Amino acid sequence: MRVGLAVRVVLVGLLAATADGRADVEHPGYVVHATVPLSKQVDGVDGRLELLEDARFTPEVRARFWGNMDDAMYCAARNDTNQTFCASAEREPLRRALLRLVGDGDRELAVETQERDLGELRVERLHGEHARPSYAVTIDYSVGMGTYNGPLTRLAEIRDGRLLWLRSVDAQGKHPEVLRLPSTGRSAWKIVQGGKAGTRDILLVASQPDLENAASGVAELPFVQTLTRFSFDGTRWRRHQRRSPGYWDSIDEPFPERARFP
Repeated sequence: MRVGLAVRVVLVGLLAATADGRADVEHPGYVVHATVPLSKQVDGVDGRLELLEDARFTPEVRARFWGNMDDAMYCAARNDTNQTFCASAEREPLRRALLRLVGDGDRELAVETQERDLGELRVERLHGEHARPSYAVTIDYSVGMGTYNGPLTRLAEIRDGRLLWLRSVDAQGKHPEVLRLPSTGRSAWKIVQGGKAGTRDILLVASQPDLENAASGVAELPFVQTLTRFSFDGTRWRRHQRRSPGYWDSIDEPFPERARFP
């Protein structure tokens, strides 16, 4: 690797995703919430990756909504801060977040509408400090109640001027699916050191009712715990899973020890 490339990679990692807040010309009514610089040497394009949100989400309103998204409760307060926001949202529905890839000369290469209004964007080092970076896109699916809703993270990389979502296959190399990492009352994930130097694994714990083995007429459902480890084999991400009876929640239980994952 050339020294210039290594330095550029490190700089991108240090910059990470920065808050912006500027109005967007191509998408009226939006502001740029977060932006990550891209390099042709590293990502194949000189430009940036941006997350755009409805301009009506001021920092104060956004802080109230993140992890909650209960607009009815927020608007019921009827204080001076939220009256303008709530009146506007009633007249015109809130806009969903946009993920945008911008190339040379501020040319928009791709834009994807997300399913919800708020998100975050950051750099992750899944292949070592001096390798191609990955970009974590987190969209808030919280609804203000329940233990199975919350922020969901997907991981992307930029290749040949295109945004590609990372996918994983099972241990046999089959059943590819987009790598999705939920953070809810009954699921959590973390990035840890991989089996080889400089590599990273992703650990995901999830707990849900075991409907397949629930006895008829039993008031309390049994739970099953699923431990998943995602590892990169040099070409593809593989998922290794272990299921066992058990309950886990993010409030009362610590994250499972690494040795418990397959």
